Amino acid sequence: MISNQEKVEQYFQSKKLAKEKFLLLTIGIPGSGKSFYLKQYSEHFVTISSDDIRQEILKEAKDKNQKMLLRGEYQEPDPWDAKHVFAPELRDVVFKKIDFLFDEALSQSKSILLDITNVSLQRVYYMMKARKFAYQVDGFYFLPKDLKQHLENIQKRVEKGGLDLAPKCEPNKEARREKIIRSVLSCFKVFSEDLQINPDYKNLQNPEQIWLDPAIWKYDGPSYAKFLDSLDAKSQRILDVLKNEDIFNHIIKLS
Repeated sequence: MISNQEKVEQYFQSKKLAKEKFLLLTIGIPGSGKSFYLKQYSEHFVTISSDDIRQEILKEAKDKNQKMLLRGEYQEPDPWDAKHVFAPELRDVVFKKIDFLFDEALSQSKSILLDITNVSLQRVYYMMKARKFAYQVDGFYFLPKDLKQHLENIQKRVEKGGLDLAPKCEPNKEARREKIIRSVLSCFKVFSEDLQINPDYKNLQNPEQIWLDPAIWKYDGPSYAKFLDSLDAKSQRILDVLKNEDIFNHIIKLS
């Protein structure tokens, strides 16, 4: 039985030998171990992390003693408070920064690790952009563990100084973490049931049909059918295009 570590080592060794540029998507819910397995290979790619970008924005404002509109009110930003880090007011500027960094890496032909959970079809927007530059598109698919294990992993991350999922003011942090993990898991299950793999799939198909509003793909409802019912006609057409383009050259499953 090949271990997770061996799978990761073999993957990067194959990339080194092939000398091919790649977009690597980490597909997994919080507490999956994404950072644990990949941080030691950071020299192989440019890392673009939405969480890191959110914290950087807050840190910059904090250093300048600037208040920010967060959760509907102007506050002194705290880059280690999940309530601020994941405030909806940051969404647009975060995705603009992701796009800028992504396009910059593409223009320099650098391989990319895109760490934005990638549990929904929002990932296809970046997959298609990368394929326009003849990138291989690969996925590290982290199989969900039992809920208790995910919660324990988040607690260990916090104890080591990492970002929590629960706000600092939350009296029952474990309950809040569990609620968030269950929400992401719901989305993960819907958009990973039919992952498509085709090693020869490289060509961009319908770039003119892509229109991205990140908010649309934050699904956490009770069923896929209800999610579809919530979309207007334009969004449904976009979803159909995304599903057709959600094809990976390789997927490495990690338990």
